[in-house]
Amino acid sequence: MLRLLILVSFKGVHEHFIQGGALLGGVWLLINRALDAGVLLPLPGMDPGTYMAQIGLRYLTIPSIAVGIGYAAAQAVRGAMVRQERSVSTEGAKNQSMRRPKVFEWG
Repeated sequence: MLRLLILVSFKGVHEHFIQGGALLGGVWLLINRALDAGVLLPLPGMDPGTYMAQIGLRYLTIPSIAVGIGYAAAQAVRGAMVRQERSVSTEGAKNQSMRRPKVFEWG
């Protein structure tokens, strides 16, 4: 579910994917910590040290997943740009190689 939400959040991002992932992951981490501080800490009577040891460290995966998806998006865009540049630079060569040799032209 988290990965799906991250992908949806990246829908409008067109550059700076890694920074966007770090920002998104950091904001979600802070939101989760704030919600837990208001709900999970008071209910079971958990002290902050126990909370960090049992639950809090797991939330560090949120920014790492968001940055990882940002990195993958940046690599995908870079690869697409390289493929596009290659196709544009070889387009003229392909068009010339696909033409009929002048030997076969009539007239």
